[in-house]
Amino acid sequence: MNMTKITNNGYRLTDIFDAVTMSEMLVIVNSFVPTLIRTVPNSRREVYYAEPKLHDKVVKLFIDIINQLTPNVSTINAVEFWRDYPLYTSTRHTDDATAQNVAIVYLDSGDSGMGTFFTEDGIDYTTDYITNTGLLLLNSSKIEHGMIDTVTAADYRRVMYINWQTANKIINNDKIINTDSGKKIIQNRIRTIK
Repeated sequence: MNMTKITNNGYRLTDIFDAVTMSEMLVIVNSFVPTLIRTVPNSRREVYYAEPKLHDKVVKLFIDIINQLTPNVSTINAVEFWRDYPLYTSTRHTDDATAQNVAIVYLDSGDSGMGTFFTEDGIDYTTDYITNTGLLLLNSSKIEHGMIDTVTAADYRRVMYINWQTANKIINNDKIINTDSGKKIIQNRIRTIK
């Protein structure tokens, strides 16, 4: 896997999977039974939450880069596969706080509008929708991003997605503190997080 820094928070990924792993990922994304379906007007995204063995395999492939960029990683929250149907779009947004950092891997190629953009310091950056490439975005809960355009009528968008959090995550500008007893408290608020 090759990683090229675009900005302080954005990295272009290339040559992510070897040929065998790439073939395995394509079989999964083309054949899964959806765990969840997210609808938008006139289209949908089918989501598959990776079962534990597959989850661990994907994490193993990414863990060195995750640890390099965020050495205080605390939780890998999700490994998902997405099938986005024609006319699906993901408009400009920031992620929920549980998706603090993300990697999006394109499992096939198609119209460049099916790629991803993000905005940092008022400038838009893009990653084209090209097989075995993608985007790694730190602080995705604060940085606006989304699809460049929509899934074209003749194509489907196939993606592998992973997100994670770091140990010193900020919530409402209060820092989470790990205590010796293993409980977590929010400094200045002194309430237990379960």
